[in-house]
Amino acid sequence: MTDHLSSLVNINTLQILEKIDGKPISLNEISKQFKEQIENLDDTMQSLLKYGWLKEKDSEIYLSIKGKEKLLLFQVILEQEPIDSLYEMFKSQIYQQFKLVVSKHLTSLFFEEIDNNKPEDMEKILICSPWVSLTEKQMQILLNLKRQGIGIFIIIKPVEGAKEQTLNTHNFFLKNDFNLYYHKKLHSKLYIIQKNNYKNTAIFGSENLTNAKHEELGMLINDRDFSVVLIDYFYNVHGNSKPSRSH
Repeated sequence: MTDHLSSLVNINTLQILEKIDGKPISLNEISKQFKEQIENLDDTMQSLLKYGWLKEKDSEIYLSIKGKEKLLLFQVILEQEPIDSLYEMFKSQIYQQFKLVVSKHLTSLFFEEIDNNKPEDMEKILICSPWVSLTEKQMQILLNLKRQGIGIFIIIKPVEGAKEQTLNTHNFFLKNDFNLYYHKKLHSKLYIIQKNNYKNTAIFGSENLTNAKHEELGMLINDRDFSVVLIDYFYNVHGNSKPSRSH
């Protein structure tokens, strides 16, 4: 813990967080409340804002999610809250990183996640699916990202005997020189947005990337360490795949 961050772990910080908890407040109100009792109040407030414990909007200060977590930790340490309340906090964090997908199809979810990221933040798009059958709009999204320098790697099964839209998507990939690979025994369905800041997004489950409306089950992963394992898995499959004629 840095010296500046260590300086926030004190009773003064607890008082400020408790004052703001659940109610946005102006800096003037905070100053009136604590100016006499907290030395270097302005520095403390700037540190709380800098480290994201507090947020500022429309000239008012409010408690961030991180700030609520820190306040709860203070309260548990001081025995103002039961230690069981930490379980609820950790459970909430886990649910943010690992989401079970039961009411949304993975193909549409994957493209929604792509749309939620700026192109400059994305490094690679990794697609591992026996069958890939995309709409014109979805194909164009991938092409636009490719043209912006984002690496797009696609592993599929050989397409002999595939449906028309699957063949159309396959031919689109060939025509536009995508990094396309074939794996005869492929059964995994894994879709990854690899980001420059390493805060990757991965989706895996039972659904091929085909927009089919079957009953499916999947998982959305925003955990950095777990996503790295899935990226390694993708490249292991990639290493055992055959490149398309374009490569």
